[in-house]
Amino acid sequence: MVCKGVEGQATWAVGNGFAVYANGSKNQAEASDTGKTIANAPDMTAAAGLLFNGGPWSASLIGKRTGAVRQVDYD
Repeated sequence: MVCKGVEGQATWAVGNGFAVYANGSKNQAEASDTGKTIANAPDMTAAAGLLFNGGPWSASLIGKRTGAVRQVDYD
């Protein structure tokens, strides 16, 4: 199997205990022998959210997305 991709992540402190979070990746997974896309390997992922940390409290609200996933039946 050959897996390639790039991923990035960042968190920005915006003040008063709040921060903004972002993450994303672009992926490619292929079988070494056939060159076909590996089933159930997403072509991308993404996440974004709001984080809070103040005193005894901490919380996060994060949304995630998984890109297209290929499914192939072989004979």
